[in-house]
Amino acid sequence: MGSVFFSDLAFGRVTLILLMIIIDIFLLVRRPKNAREWFFFAHFFFMTLLSLGYFIAFSVFSPYAHMRWLIAFSALFAITAHIQFGYRFPRKLSPVEANIVLVITVLLSLWSLIYYIIKMYQAPMGLNENGYESTYHSTAIPVILTVMCLWRIIVFFRQTVHSSEYPEINSALQDKSRSSVYRIHAFIAGTFTRLIRPESKASKAARSFMILTIIEFLMSALLILYFTINILPPPAFNITLNLVFTIIYLFYVVIYINRSSGSFSLVYKITGITLVTILMIVASMGYHSIIIEQRAYDELKMYQTEVMLRNADTLKPEGIPEDCSFVFAVNNDTGTRCIFSQPETRELPSVGEIISVPEGSHFFLQHSMANYYCFSVSNGKERIIAGYDYISYRQRIHRAVARQILITVISVALVILLYPLMLSISFITPIRDLLLGVEHVHSGRLEASVPIHFEDEIGEVSRAFNTMMCSVLSSRRMLQDHTDHLEDIVSARTEELSTALKTIEETQDRLIQTEKMASLGNLVAGIAHEINTPVGIALTASTYLQSIIKQTTGHYNDGLMKKSDLDSFMACAAESTVIIRKNIERASEVIQGFKQVAVDRSTDKMRNFNIGEYINDILLSLQPQIRMKDAKVSVTGDPELEIFSDPGAVAQVFSNLILNSLNHAFQNSGGNIEISYIKKDTDIIFSVSDNGAGIPADILPHIFDPFFTTKRGDGGTGLGLHIVYNIVAQKFRGKIDVTSTEGKGTVFFIKFPCIGDEFPG
Repeated sequence: MGSVFFSDLAFGRVTLILLMIIIDIFLLVRRPKNAREWFFFAHFFFMTLLSLGYFIAFSVFSPYAHMRWLIAFSALFAITAHIQFGYRFPRKLSPVEANIVLVITVLLSLWSLIYYIIKMYQAPMGLNENGYESTYHSTAIPVILTVMCLWRIIVFFRQTVHSSEYPEINSALQDKSRSSVYRIHAFIAGTFTRLIRPESKASKAARSFMILTIIEFLMSALLILYFTINILPPPAFNITLNLVFTIIYLFYVVIYINRSSGSFSLVYKITGITLVTILMIVASMGYHSIIIEQRAYDELKMYQTEVMLRNADTLKPEGIPEDCSFVFAVNNDTGTRCIFSQPETRELPSVGEIISVPEGSHFFLQHSMANYYCFSVSNGKERIIAGYDYISYRQRIHRAVARQILITVISVALVILLYPLMLSISFITPIRDLLLGVEHVHSGRLEASVPIHFEDEIGEVSRAFNTMMCSVLSSRRMLQDHTDHLEDIVSARTEELSTALKTIEETQDRLIQTEKMASLGNLVAGIAHEINTPVGIALTASTYLQSIIKQTTGHYNDGLMKKSDLDSFMACAAESTVIIRKNIERASEVIQGFKQVAVDRSTDKMRNFNIGEYINDILLSLQPQIRMKDAKVSVTGDPELEIFSDPGAVAQVFSNLILNSLNHAFQNSGGNIEISYIKKDTDIIFSVSDNGAGIPADILPHIFDPFFTTKRGDGGTGLGLHIVYNIVAQKFRGKIDVTSTEGKGTVFFIKFPCIGDEFPG
């Protein structure tokens, strides 16, 4: 049946086989949950069979070894599974189309396998220095494989485009009003945009798979090209190709893991990357070691052949290496002759075969089912061609390859067994402890600390975390202490604020009372001025009457009185009496009005009163100020209207409004003030307007604020309108509004209830 001889080409497949087996186990242990995961696993499973087929074909030296090439047809099934995975990653794409493609690709794969088996048995076997293989080479199967690979690229291309959502591109494609050329241009530009700048993680993953499948396709095309043009020596090309495929398959798994819904430990990713790195290093070193072994064999056989050339005339069997099967001498004079052959050599090669051996090279020669490595050395006159047993060479290379395979397997085992443990101790465990500390903080356990395993970067982070938590815990304790005493602090501050508020209210009341008293004082001063004129006139008239009476009495006592004197006295007395009576009546009216207003202002007694007459009494008390500004005040309203209210508060409101107009509206003498009132339902509405300077827009919102005045240096206190607002809004439970235009005047609107025994509220 043949023997197992590991070759350098077989070693090139070892790294890929080990990685594929590990990936298969990893995916199988995760227990695929859906069709997408099963197809992903199937892809790697068939690729593992493909690598195993190549490995066996390069390791078993037997005419039956070509049967192992049949396993290589698993590549078709691997691509079939990968296409189906592409239809489902990252999301389902055309389920009906996917099922149709599945049926077609499976049938094509089965047909290719059966067709190759039939043709392979019909064709003779061939042998080269790597092993036995069929001389039949199909042209249809590579075409089928190429079409399937291209379709796989197209599927991932479509996934990349469909997974990216660009609303502006979609709207441009769906705009029927646009021309066909525009929409074709939008489609091409949109496709290019989705490929260059994928919008979502899913589209990025699909694009990554597309790029990997393109690279895999190009590497497969390069492999086919290699059989036509020998770019590199077979071992070097084989090891390079397999290392590239190793990296590609690792990226397949990493991208798939990153897009999977489940959680994966960082150990898997780091171990996988480390494993591939170790495999690449071990494979490169192993390949270098095998090359050294091959060169050592070639140098040894060349040296032994040179020795036989020097001793060609005296060559004896004991001077021939044990693995040398035959020695031919080619002389220009004597021709070609066999000077040595092993007894077990069944049939020597022909002279033509011997002469065809190139000089100075190691040349594979097969004759009568026997295999040789031939070396040719010449000294100019004579050339020695020695044929060495091929099996001996393969045994020597087998031992070297077996050592490297063992080293590779041990390296992989150490990485898989020890590296995760080392990572867990030095990296994963500290990170998990740090994560546990974060979870404790999230749950409110601020006293928890993170253990520091090693003095490295993670240790520094853990120490900084512990320091931060100590600060947070200290701040929390301080906050808790503050919270525990917060009620006492709030109570104390509340008491302080209450006291301050009470003081402010008392001060405000005193200021208001002071303002009222000041207003009453001004009223008294005005009344005194009003009374002074009629009383003075009455006093003058009475003094004049007294002097006339005295003069007339003297005339009467002296007997000098005439009738004309009596008539003159009677006329003067009558005139003086009239003057005295009119002025005394005028003074009496002023005093009566002042008495009523003064009494009303000093008390809060509610009563019914005639609002028109009461406003006139208020105006009478303000006559000195009105005459001083040469202003005119008019009152419009129902003269019979009586309201139930606080007349003192009403007097305060109208006095402050009129004085405000006199002091602020009329900068110069002259001006009109109009007061109107009307009863509406249970409310009375007042309007107090002037044609003065008006109120600037930036000042208007603040006129009712306490202590706000534009004439603080001229004796203004800023409480006049504030008192008006408080009386109307709080005492009367009414509303007061103001409108003003600079240069045209100001209008105050007041509305409050005027019927009932008490104010609402």
